[in-house]
Amino acid sequence: MNEQYPRNSLLETAWRRYAILDENSSNIQKQYMRMRFFMAALGILAVLFAILVDNYSDQVHKYVALGFRVILILTPILVSILAAFSNRFQQGQKYLSYRAAAEGILKEIYTYRVANKNKLSRDKILSDRLAAIQRDLFRGAGGELVLSEYAGSVPPYYDPDDETSDPGLNDLTGEEYLIYRLEHQLNWHNRKNLEMQRDRKRIQWAILIFGGVGAFLAAWAGPLAVWVAFTASIASALVGWEELRGLDMRVGNYSQVILELNIIRDWWFTLRTSGATDADVEKLANQTEKVLYDQNLEWVSAMRKALADSDGDEAKLIEDFIDEGREATGRIHQTLMAEADEL
Repeated sequence: MNEQYPRNSLLETAWRRYAILDENSSNIQKQYMRMRFFMAALGILAVLFAILVDNYSDQVHKYVALGFRVILILTPILVSILAAFSNRFQQGQKYLSYRAAAEGILKEIYTYRVANKNKLSRDKILSDRLAAIQRDLFRGAGGELVLSEYAGSVPPYYDPDDETSDPGLNDLTGEEYLIYRLEHQLNWHNRKNLEMQRDRKRIQWAILIFGGVGAFLAAWAGPLAVWVAFTASIASALVGWEELRGLDMRVGNYSQVILELNIIRDWWFTLRTSGATDADVEKLANQTEKVLYDQNLEWVSAMRKALADSDGDEAKLIEDFIDEGREATGRIHQTLMAEADEL
């Protein structure tokens, strides 16, 4: 805890509520994305071993062929277990609910410290908003709030050696708010936007490459053509992974935030020559918090839809992959046999 500022139990409580939800949201999101990545990898393996079983079982040792079949049988079962776990505990929806609540609390913390700092009723306003956010979270999480306790410092992420790091427990001037909140968020969104753009380009290049390899194998025909289904499964998994991460939506979303924050920042700089009033400081905080909160709501809404579209019977999806792979190799075998009869 930062001891250089007067103790404010309500503000400390708000920061601790934020820290708990922030940490739980991040941890659950990482678990969920790892699980979905593993499920996508299993889907690709299912197609791979379907091809191996149907085309190469008689060319390898019987125990190797048996291993192919065992893995082919186990893959959909493993995916079924993972899908059942994900659907049962709603990990994807939970991390979004926790994130929405955490960002809502953060908005109220900065509103309390800047826009409402001269209001006598600000403690009641913050207390009422904390209660409302937590009740909404309880309903949104299906009546279950199983949260790991936060053991770190309050506020989280504060670095006393960094002059741009927010100590979190004091009221803020306009310039302090600009540094600790607006410019911090502007830099964060710029950095994340560049990272997501790089990831999006890598994934799109990989999709194009595997699609091209599949087209080449299909045109080449011959024995290698049976691998078209495998390259198609990789391309399909990459498309699904890009959609699950919501890269297109997030790049656009973050770009809008960067634009709006820059506009607010430029407006604030014009006030430096004439001097900013308390009303200007309040406007700075309210407009910034609105941009950040609206962006978070839009992101949560879009990600909920993306998760809902990607959820479902994953085992059935893997079985469809296997069937498609077998159908493709069967058609190719028939074509090769017909060509051999004509010779």
